[in-house]
Amino acid sequence: MNKLQINKKTCLLPASWDDLTAEQLLKVVPMTYFQPDSPRSRREVLRYLIPLSFMGRRQFRKLTPEQWYDLFRVIDFLWLTQPSGKQLHEFEHKGQTYLLPDAQFSYVTGIEYAMIDFYFKQFTNPKKKDNPDLKALDGLLATMCRPQKAGLDTSDPEWNGDPREKYNAAIAGRRAEALADLPLAVKVTALQVAVSGLRTMDKRYKKVFEEPELDKAGNPIEKKGAGNPYIDLLYDLAEKQVFGNWEATCFTPIHTIFAYLKKKKLDHDDRE
Repeated sequence: MNKLQINKKTCLLPASWDDLTAEQLLKVVPMTYFQPDSPRSRREVLRYLIPLSFMGRRQFRKLTPEQWYDLFRVIDFLWLTQPSGKQLHEFEHKGQTYLLPDAQFSYVTGIEYAMIDFYFKQFTNPKKKDNPDLKALDGLLATMCRPQKAGLDTSDPEWNGDPREKYNAAIAGRRAEALADLPLAVKVTALQVAVSGLRTMDKRYKKVFEEPELDKAGNPIEKKGAGNPYIDLLYDLAEKQVFGNWEATCFTPIHTIFAYLKKKKLDHDDRE
């Protein structure tokens, strides 16, 4: 946190996205994502983050240009960096509470990861940058954000640590329609959880991921007829019975799958 001192009074201002509370995060995200970066936008954010008990509207109007400049610099991170979404553990929509996975995807399963990756790539497809696929974003959220498992017993030795209900593609498809009118602030913040999880996996298991073939513009070349690469991977593992049959393979934690693949790749490299 940053200490802000004006006229011998001190208050704390966030120094990074992780310093924001969940309530602040949901309020600030639309201010920074859906409004242009301007002095007006920054004043709006500061008026929300600075307690009225510290500085009321009258005190704001008395600030000098130099003081405004200093305040604007304190919140530069809101426009220069991305939120991790760590503060958002759950949200309520239409009377239903939805739980999110942690930002490291600790309990995300193979099939869930495959679908998160699929929808994320659909949503961020550079060919659609001027008209993003919002249905893909809804599909991503419906895959990742799920209600608490019925009859959850955290003392059950068979519990895997995930409080969310088991992933089901049919249910996720219907739930995506229900989440279509979810506030944009929540959608964007939840999306950052997906980004954080995908980055964690890419960084931790970099050895597993092969470098994609790029075109002249530096974009990955999509192979014709190629399906979801992670679904294909799950089929291969299930065929070899590495983690059991198709069902067992799909619900094996993705960290377990990638740790196995990383070991196999390292063993292969050592032999060469």
